Amino acid sequence: MHNGILDTQFSQCIEQTIDQITSLDFPQATLNDLKLFLKRLNISYVPRIITVTGTNGKGSTVAILSHILQHNAIDHICHTSPHIRFFNERISYNQQPISDHDLLNYLQQIYSLCLALEIKLHYHFISFVSTWLYIQAQKPKYAILEVGVGGRLDPANLFDADIAIITTVALDHCEMLGNTIEEIALEKAHIARAKKPVIIGDNFPKSALDYLHQINAKVIYAKHDSNINNAFIHPNSMNCALTAIKHFDNTLSLPNDLGAYRVAGRFQIIQDKPLMIADVAHNPQAVAHFFTQVKSLLMQTPKTRVLAIFSANQHKDITNILECGNGFVDQWLIPDLSTIDPRFSPLTNQHKNKLFPHNSIFFNNATAAFDYITATAYADDLVIVFGSFVLIGELNKYHDKTISPK
Repeated sequence: MHNGILDTQFSQCIEQTIDQITSLDFPQATLNDLKLFLKRLNISYVPRIITVTGTNGKGSTVAILSHILQHNAIDHICHTSPHIRFFNERISYNQQPISDHDLLNYLQQIYSLCLALEIKLHYHFISFVSTWLYIQAQKPKYAILEVGVGGRLDPANLFDADIAIITTVALDHCEMLGNTIEEIALEKAHIARAKKPVIIGDNFPKSALDYLHQINAKVIYAKHDSNINNAFIHPNSMNCALTAIKHFDNTLSLPNDLGAYRVAGRFQIIQDKPLMIADVAHNPQAVAHFFTQVKSLLMQTPKTRVLAIFSANQHKDITNILECGNGFVDQWLIPDLSTIDPRFSPLTNQHKNKLFPHNSIFFNNATAAFDYITATAYADDLVIVFGSFVLIGELNKYHDKTISPK
C-alpha cells in the first residue's frame, strides 16, 4: 500500500485532501448534519453491526473479532481509531487496509459535498464517512465499528448495533465525557439497543446498568474462556470478543492461534537488543496494566536498567500515569511532540519542573529521544515506549531506518 513514488504521491494527496476538508471556512458538522451527509451520499446498505466502546481495549477487541471473522472467511469491514502510521489503517476490508486509490476517491467525494452543504467535517467524521462509502461499495456481511470517544455522540451511534460491546470504564477524556465513572459509563451505554445484546467486560456502575435495563437491552457479562490465555492482550478484550461471537453466531470456529495473537501497538516487541517494547497505553488504567506486564517480564528476565520514552497529550492524567512507573523506571526520556500534533503541549520549563520526575531527560522531538537510545542503551537494558499513538507511530517510522544498540 505504501511503497514507491506513486504511493507516496497518493499519501500526500490523502493528507492534503483531509487538511482541505478540516480547514474549510464553514461551520463544524454536528451529528445531525452527518445524518444528512450520509443520506446525500446515498448510503443505503447496512450490514450486521458490532459496535465497540470502552475506555481501554476497544482496538484489541475489534482486532480479535476481525481475526475470528477472517478465519471463518466472512466478509467484514472494520472502522478503528486512531491510527499508528497511516490514515488507511482506520478502515480495513478483511484485514487489509483500504487502498490509497479508494480512500482518495472517497475523500474527494466528501470534500465536494462539504462545499455543497457548506459544512466541514473533523478528522473522525471524515474517517467514519469514508468507511461507510467503502461499506456501500463492498457490501460486507459485517461491520465492526470502534467508537472514537464515549458513545452517545459518536457517529457509530447513528447506526443500530446488532450487538454492542463495552470493554472497560475508567477516567479518560473527562473534558468531553464527565469527571466521574458514572457519567462516562452512561455515555458509553448509549450504543446499546432495545432487545439487542450488550456485552459488559468490566465492573459497570448501577446508574448505567439502570439505563440499559430501561431501554430493555439484553445485558450479558463477558465470560473468560479457560482454554485461551493470551499474555499480550488484556483479558477483558479477549473475553468481550469471544462472548460476543458466541452470542452473535455460535457456529463460528475459533482460530488455533488466539492464545498467541498479537495486536500492533499493544505490548509490541520492536527489537531484541536492547529489548524495546511499545504500547499505545495513554491513561492510568491502561498504563497500570502495561506496567504489570513489564514487571512480569522483568521477574522472568531481569534487566540492568529500565528506560522509558513517554509522551502524552495535554488532556491526559500525566501525573498519575508517571506514578505507575515509580520505583522501577531508571530514566525517563520525554520528547516534545507539539510540533507534529497540536494536542501536545510544548515542553516548557514549568512543565518539566512540575510534571516530570527528577530522573527525566527532555528532547525537542521523538527522533532525538530515539537517537539517544541508539547511542547510549546497552543490550541488557529494557526500553519501553508508551503514552500515545502518535509516539508509537514516530517510533515505527524511526525503526524502519533500523535501530542498533551501543
